[in-house]
Formats: sequence, C-alpha cells, structure tokens
Amino acid sequence: MPEIQYKLNSGEFFNKEKEKIPTVGEFAKISFDIHKGHRKESSLNRMNSAYNKHIVPYFADIRMDKIKPSHVSTWQNTLLEKAKLSPKS
Repeated sequence: MPEIQYKLNSGEFFNKEKEKIPTVGEFAKISFDIHKGHRKESSLNRMNSAYNKHIVPYFADIRMDKIKPSHVSTWQNTLLEKAKLSPKS
C-alpha cells in the first residue's frame, strides 16, 4: 500500500510507458482496498453506495487520464438536475 500511495503522489502511477493507466473503476477498487482497514464498515458501505450510484454510471470505464474538467462539470450539472438542487447546496 505505501508503494501505491508513493506512486500516486509522485505521478508515477500514471506513467503511460511503465504501467497501464487505470480506469476510474480500477482506481476506485485500489482506493477502497487501501482504506478499508482505516474506516468503519458503515462508512465503507455508505461510500460504496454513493460511488455505485453517482460515479459508476458516468466514469467507471473511463481512464483516469481521459477525464477532463468539462466531464466533471457535465456530471455535476446532471446530479444537480436529478436532485433539483441549487449549485450552492
């Protein structure tokens, strides 16, 4: 786990020539695995539920290096429309 964290912090995790760039889904699995020992089961269940409901349908199969700010803005707007929330909520 410390190796993965180092690679994430140094940018080496996304080195295209040495390693395959993960999709959001692959990265999320790694992240959930790294943190599962440090969180309560109820917290993990809540985060997993939110991830599956809000992230998976939009980003799970997209490589991390392919997500652009415009993707995130469009996703946020979609969530706001579905929930009928104001942007400041």
